[in-house]
Amino acid sequence: MNTVSISIIACLAGIAAGWFLIPIKEKNSPRLQQTGDGLTAHDTDRSNPQSATLDSLFDPNASEYEQLLALALTDGNAFSSRNRELAAQMSEVESISDRALQMEVRDALFREWIAKDPTAAFTLLRKRPQHWIGAYFSAWVKTDREAAIKALEGLPVSDPLRSQGASSIVYTLVKDDPDAAFDVIQRLEIHDRIAFGPVFAGLAKRNLKQAIAKFEALAGPRNERDMAFSGILTEWVVTDVDAAIVYAKNVDENWSGHVMATIEAYAKNHPQRALQLAEQHLTGGHRKAALTTAVNEWAKEDPAAALDYTAAIANKGERNQVMSDLVTQLAASQHFDVALRALTENEGIARQVDSVFAKWAAQDWDAAAIAALNFPSPEGRLEAIQGVMRELPQKFVREGSIDQWAASLIEVAAADAEGNGSLYVTPSVLGQLQPETLKSLIANHGSLLQNALPYVVPDIAAKDPAFALELVEMITDPEVQNRIALDLAIRNIETDPAAAAEESALLTEGKVRNTAFRNVANTWTRSDPLAARNWIASLEPSPARDVAAAEYIDVIAGRDPENALAVARQMSDAGQREEAVGDVLAAWVAADVDRASEAMAGMQIPESVSDRVNKAVEEARAWQKLSR
Repeated sequence: MNTVSISIIACLAGIAAGWFLIPIKEKNSPRLQQTGDGLTAHDTDRSNPQSATLDSLFDPNASEYEQLLALALTDGNAFSSRNRELAAQMSEVESISDRALQMEVRDALFREWIAKDPTAAFTLLRKRPQHWIGAYFSAWVKTDREAAIKALEGLPVSDPLRSQGASSIVYTLVKDDPDAAFDVIQRLEIHDRIAFGPVFAGLAKRNLKQAIAKFEALAGPRNERDMAFSGILTEWVVTDVDAAIVYAKNVDENWSGHVMATIEAYAKNHPQRALQLAEQHLTGGHRKAALTTAVNEWAKEDPAAALDYTAAIANKGERNQVMSDLVTQLAASQHFDVALRALTENEGIARQVDSVFAKWAAQDWDAAAIAALNFPSPEGRLEAIQGVMRELPQKFVREGSIDQWAASLIEVAAADAEGNGSLYVTPSVLGQLQPETLKSLIANHGSLLQNALPYVVPDIAAKDPAFALELVEMITDPEVQNRIALDLAIRNIETDPAAAAEESALLTEGKVRNTAFRNVANTWTRSDPLAARNWIASLEPSPARDVAAAEYIDVIAGRDPENALAVARQMSDAGQREEAVGDVLAAWVAADVDRASEAMAGMQIPESVSDRVNKAVEEARAWQKLSR
């Protein structure tokens, strides 16, 4: 058993000795009970879950946690003398990979420390995760509130351990005793602004007047006062929203933000009344925000009525913002019929058509597609169809009906897109169409599908390389066309150069084909020179063949000049042939003048090359003489 296991056993042994039992929540963990015969584990034997003793936990199939519990609880004295140093215990608990188990053991350990020496223990938490500090003080304050607070008082105000522990105490106390929580805030000089909201909400719920008095006496930063006031308003609006608004207007010169917060809090239960209050008391951005919140709350109960109200807002900017947020909510809550009405009746939110229809299609593709095809405006219909198209591959996976739907949608969308730029169609849609369907669409609307073609080609090439090349020819941007064509031809060059050679041969004569042949020749010559040479020999004379031959020669000449020379002499372009032959012979002479001279005997060498080679031979012979 490893060190981690021993330390956890020691921890559990101490827990058992102090009758601190860990509540076990794991599915297969034992339930430990005190009986007349000692501790018994229940529900541990998987074959007989009704009864089992601790002896069954020593089965090798039992979990490590079950075995540790069994050892600790049956032989606590044997383990109680082991290392109990607190820092070591923390490290061992942290090493438990199961998060839930780690928390259970940690909390049990905390209870043991608090019972024995809580002050010594909490100082060791400084280098532990923040949630450990929070959990420790949450447990400590429940056991001995004053001791926990005094421990923190002994630390400097700037010490992070003090603020972390204090915030945890506040959050632990606020639910049952908000007055005590507020006292801790003042006593420990807490500046956790988030804590002020729930504390003052709790105070206001118990006694509104006293909460207001404490708020007015606060002298901290503005953000703390704002959070405190928000907490009060949360409770005040439940009993008297009008009084809360009147008070908010008198808090300070920035009353509008407080009134907005008051109305937003009130809107959760009374959205229609909140709309009236926003219209009555607010202007500008705060009015928009309050109206948006109230409308969205109303839409949860009556989306159609919320839409009618929003459509009637007189201010255009205000109406568009509220409507935009409302449509987002309607789509999220799947009220797509009402969202459709909003989109068709309000041009100011046209940018949301695509996203709404994508969400709709994810839930009910057929209904969304029909609605998209019937969208009243061409611009909106185009956006709706494109939103629906994004979900089309998923429908295809479910039903296999992609061709019929895609063709219909693209035909309609293409008609709307004519003269308005490119039609966006998700490449994965086009890539799954049957070749005949795609050919027809591209033949009719190729100019509108240009943005998708480069992404479609690789998917189609795996199924139909020849058709993929046809698609490459339809790409109108020369730079994109060349890049895709080259990538397509040599995509499998490392694993299957022969296939890459075949696909490269399908390319149209020109720069791209030459580049593809050069890449194939380079890769294939390095892996299989003989196969590469045979391939080059099988090619019809052409510029692309000469490019491949030149690349073969560059790679192989140093180690196989004879075959390099043979390939060089087969090049169709006279100028390139003479240059290649001269390069090979010159390199061969420099490496082995005798063998090179034998090879050249009787060979017809062009005059332009022979002078260069003869000079190389003379230099090599002279060097031989000097070396002897």
